Amino acid sequence: MPDRYRVEKWNQVHAPNGAMLRLEMERSGYRVFQWSDNPGQFYGLHKHGENQSHWIISGKLEISVERVGTFLLEAGDRDFMPAETYHSARVIGDEAVLYLVGELTPAKKTRGRPKKSRLGVEKAKSSEDEIPDEIKNLIGRFF
Repeated sequence: MPDRYRVEKWNQVHAPNGAMLRLEMERSGYRVFQWSDNPGQFYGLHKHGENQSHWIISGKLEISVERVGTFLLEAGDRDFMPAETYHSARVIGDEAVLYLVGELTPAKKTRGRPKKSRLGVEKAKSSEDEIPDEIKNLIGRFF
């Protein structure tokens, strides 16, 4: 996670696919949920205790970041917001905005040794272990 706010603009020719965006966020370690706001929705100046990323599926969301600037996020655009960053947000236009919110909490320090299997060897996680079944099923519908 960067130490300052930044935006990545969507540069693909196709429209964003929410399931694929979610999968990419989860693979990067984010806890992800989907959110939507109606036209005219406004969130006043606030901050979050964890790093966040917003990935727009449809609609437009304007985010104003204190001492940084104002940014318009449209379908496919993604931002990266460090914890404790003061910002406000509002929906732009007559269309509701649908987006993913990813929360990235700092890694907790573990005490002791890694857990071992019954055979006494450390268990290696496969990449498939990290993908929830509901995402696998959803992705399977598209391929």
